[in-house]
Amino acid sequence: MVVVGILSIYNGWKSMELLYVDDEPALLELGKEFLELEPDVIVTIQPGPLEALAILSHKHFDIIISDYMMPDMNGLEFFKRLRRTGITTPFILFTGKGREDVVIDAMRLGVDFYIKKGGDVMSQFAELNNAIRQCTARKEAEESLEYNARRFRIMIENQSELIALVNTDATITYISGSVKRILGYEPEEIIGQNASTLFSDPSQSRPLTEIGQPISSQDGSFKMEAEVRHHDGSKRYLDISGRVLTKNGEPSEIIVNAYDVTGRKQDQRRINHLISVLKAIRLVNKRINSETEPMALLKSVCDIAVDRGYSTAWAVIFEERGNPARLVESGIGEPFDEVRANFVAGHCLACTEKVLSGMDIFVNENPLETCPSCPLNGFPFDHLHVAKPLTVGGHIFGQLSVTLPNELFSPEEQSVLDEIAEDLSFALYHLIQGQEKEEYQLSMVKMKMMFHERFSQMRRPTFVVEQEASKDGTEHRLIVKDSSDVFLDAMGFDGAIAGMEVGALAENVSDGAELVKVIEDVVRSKIPQSVAVRSAHTEADFIAFIFAPGTDYAGVMLIPTAKAESPLRIGRRLIE
Repeated sequence: MVVVGILSIYNGWKSMELLYVDDEPALLELGKEFLELEPDVIVTIQPGPLEALAILSHKHFDIIISDYMMPDMNGLEFFKRLRRTGITTPFILFTGKGREDVVIDAMRLGVDFYIKKGGDVMSQFAELNNAIRQCTARKEAEESLEYNARRFRIMIENQSELIALVNTDATITYISGSVKRILGYEPEEIIGQNASTLFSDPSQSRPLTEIGQPISSQDGSFKMEAEVRHHDGSKRYLDISGRVLTKNGEPSEIIVNAYDVTGRKQDQRRINHLISVLKAIRLVNKRINSETEPMALLKSVCDIAVDRGYSTAWAVIFEERGNPARLVESGIGEPFDEVRANFVAGHCLACTEKVLSGMDIFVNENPLETCPSCPLNGFPFDHLHVAKPLTVGGHIFGQLSVTLPNELFSPEEQSVLDEIAEDLSFALYHLIQGQEKEEYQLSMVKMKMMFHERFSQMRRPTFVVEQEASKDGTEHRLIVKDSSDVFLDAMGFDGAIAGMEVGALAENVSDGAELVKVIEDVVRSKIPQSVAVRSAHTEADFIAFIFAPGTDYAGVMLIPTAKAESPLRIGRRLIE
């Protein structure tokens, strides 16, 4: 006798299909009638195992109930035949009295339930009904566990974070598939290795390799940031957290979660570098206003550049009116003597040839390949070289060059270098030409106009403000003088905002007052500052960098950021 049940949902009702196999027709009909008293049970009956196998070849049941003694094959032979064909449906076996050997074989083979025949028929079928319910509950539990395990595996393998298990001898026993995306390795390349082999500095791996040592937190957890090696040899930065798992009170393994924060580290480094360089503008302007000797001014600017984040800096004033080329450097030292000798002999470097050809800026990303004979190669190694012409009125009279790590160079960096080169060009030219202070002040006005034009045309959200005094000079207001189109779009302004008071840019009065306060402080102190802002139009977050090249004006540049803490809301809210 066989009964099979399939659990399905139809309009909120659960139905269960059973296949019931027995060579006694009367018992089949009685069992079907009794079992179908339950509203959710459908019973299909078959007179023998061969007929049951035929129907099982194209139909699935939830539970199979089978008699033991039947023609062609007995119930256990039928069960083994099912399992060989891949049918794993729960199986309930009817056995006769005194067949303990059959019961033992049934248990050994994995039959789900067995019920002895004999005695009260109704009690026997009640017991069968209870076994069916238990089989169904067990099957549902197994399927739920399998589903949750599969779901958990999929979730783990598709997490953006890296998940790993490390045992007590620091061997990696599991690592999620995200290791391919984060570090370039296939999981099987990592599993079985010592955890310390992934770290650029093996000493950073102590919480993983010295699992028995005390951990700072009482719950055995730790956090750290470490530099690790990518498969391609490059460096990655991971934010790592872990917890020591114990067994019988002793450390057994560590579960590790790691996030790739390389981009965040690089962005922070670029931002810190840019802030430092923006501060250099104030120092350069201070030197311009106080220095009267051209080469001393040029040397001061090179020293400021190196002090504020560049690796090296050098500059040259070209030969003119019988005067030899004059050169200064900072951060290079003795190797620069060969460069100086080349210029004295009338041989300029390849970057200088580019500058003299009229290039506004020359960026050499790989000097070792493009300029193999340059005496400055390797100072420092694998850095980017940027050369800017010093010009006035289209006349090129010198060159300013700096080196810095490739990842620090950005459009904002180029804009700052443009600003420094322009300030320096005007100051040097007028010092070299010996013009009067009044003419120099006129050049500063021109610089201010050029700053307005350049800054408002940048590809970043930017705006320029000026401080205007009242007629009696007792009050000052900050007025927007110009803005980039990108700023207007990002903040929801549908037209030019020139002439608007700065406070009116904000969505509310308090944020407007805070924005005015920060900009006024920068204009007064000439020390760049940054403040978090959020677009009321798009809800995008930015870091606003504010710097004041002159005495009465400032530029504000917005750089996107993932998340801003306590931002000022500016712009106009999007109207649905």
